[in-house]
Amino acid sequence: MTADGNPLNVLVVDDCCDTCTSLQLLLRHWGYESRAAQAGQSGLELMESLRPDVVVLDIGLPDVNGLEVLRRIREGKRAGWPFVICVSGWSDEKTRDTARLAGCDVFLAKPMDPEAVGSMLKSVDLLRRLCPPEPRGRAARPGG
Repeated sequence: MTADGNPLNVLVVDDCCDTCTSLQLLLRHWGYESRAAQAGQSGLELMESLRPDVVVLDIGLPDVNGLEVLRRIREGKRAGWPFVICVSGWSDEKTRDTARLAGCDVFLAKPMDPEAVGSMLKSVDLLRRLCPPEPRGRAARPGG
């Protein structure tokens, strides 16, 4: 639940249809709201309309690279939200470092461990309730 009592809204951006479908089913089973996009551009469009709390983002997307999607998400970020979980079959240190530098909060190698995803979302849910993000367009307070 978010600070306003609503479930976390999770956007899944992955070009693999099976990954999107299975992750969405799992997220909904856990009580989260979930939408999916199978390309970077459609993920960015959904970002604007949904304003998700969490984005599960595949790095290897066919149109707009996942790292570019991440950079665009962070350009418009509001107080650190959304929380971004990057996922990829490429899990070498260079890929992980590049994702972190682009603004990734957590990196998971594929195949993802459902229990790890569930634990992360519980933690994000708690953080979201304790430290709700500032609304877009509102300036941060000086000194805090």
